[in-house]
Amino acid sequence: MLVFQTRPVLLDYGIAEKFISKQLREYTKIKNGEIKDTEEAIGVLSEVINGIQEKLTNRILQENTYDSLLKLLWIFDEIHSSIE
Repeated sequence: MLVFQTRPVLLDYGIAEKFISKQLREYTKIKNGEIKDTEEAIGVLSEVINGIQEKLTNRILQENTYDSLLKLLWIFDEIHSSIE
């Protein structure tokens, strides 16, 4: 989905900005809500990516591959059935 607009997407979906800000701070561990330089941004993104990668790796190792494949096929089917 591509979104081109001047209004925040969060408002369109009815998601409270405070909720997103709180979740983002908890997830990235940014204290003041601002990233001031490139090095800090790289550090934050690296932590997030490493955390996601670790969670995905653990999930792949613990889950049944066949079940995961069925979930992916269901998602694929849902997306493509809504396009038609």
